[in-house]
Amino acid sequence: MNFKEIQKLLEKDLELVKKEITKSLDSPISFIGKVASYLIESGGKRFRPIVLILSSKAFGYKEERMYVIASTLEFIHTATLLHDDVVDYAELRRGQPTANILWGNEATVLVGDFLLARSFLKLVQDGDLEVLDCVSRATTKMAEGELLQLLKTNEPKTTEDEYLEIVKSKTAVLISAASEIGAILGNGTEEEKKKMRDFGMNLGIAFQIVDDTIDYLVEDQTMGKTRGQDYFDGKVTLPFIYAYKNSDDKNKTFLEELFLKEEKDKEDFERLFVYLKKMNAFDYSFNFAKSYVEKAKENITFLKEPFKNYLNILAEYTLERTI
Repeated sequence: MNFKEIQKLLEKDLELVKKEITKSLDSPISFIGKVASYLIESGGKRFRPIVLILSSKAFGYKEERMYVIASTLEFIHTATLLHDDVVDYAELRRGQPTANILWGNEATVLVGDFLLARSFLKLVQDGDLEVLDCVSRATTKMAEGELLQLLKTNEPKTTEDEYLEIVKSKTAVLISAASEIGAILGNGTEEEKKKMRDFGMNLGIAFQIVDDTIDYLVEDQTMGKTRGQDYFDGKVTLPFIYAYKNSDDKNKTFLEELFLKEEKDKEDFERLFVYLKKMNAFDYSFNFAKSYVEKAKENITFLKEPFKNYLNILAEYTLERTI
């Protein structure tokens, strides 16, 4: 079984999440639904809702509340994408023009704000304070991660620990919340909640490391990825950090000059790519991600089949994206 088969297995569940999303986009200002739907329906894999649904079912939870909560996580994720595209001056997302290109920065930011506000309204109406606390802590951490990434833009001396803090806060924390909520809904023990929280965190770290690494390797317009986009945006990720750390002073200067150029071009990127490949930086990054996949799988050894297997498949999927 692979990730696509997991999606197929959860087809009815994901349809119920979609219905919740559509219902929650209802507003007297139809423009909000137009912009939000454009991104939500543009090919996202519903990764966070899938994590939440599988985690909930692993604890025997079957009620429809999980679809409501899953929709809020998708809203929060979408809001961060809308805001990210404005901050990054992005032009493509999942192979389509970004919302900010089509409707402008102001409208895009405000629709993102609406999605965040609507998410917390839904969670308050749901009335589970533990779930609300979990999501609130996650979104606060996400904002900190985005700001930390901004502060570390064009900073070639960024350390591995600083990078991991960005990855945990910016991406992994919401996936961690999704898996922890499954244990909350299913009345898991405190130890089980922690294990699920750790599972999602390790899964999310692996997910983002792979994403950052394939940015150097793969041109994929279906994913909205232009090869080397992180380099051109001044984002320091693990392959660069590893190569820089293991370079002599002469090559550190070379990397700094290449990274800090005001006008970067494809030739600059190729020079960087060749050097990182020579330093085995990509192999290091993929192996680093794999170590977090193994940690994630270890976190859920206590779960029963078939859901342990399904969640392990999600973990392996993060590495399959390297192909």
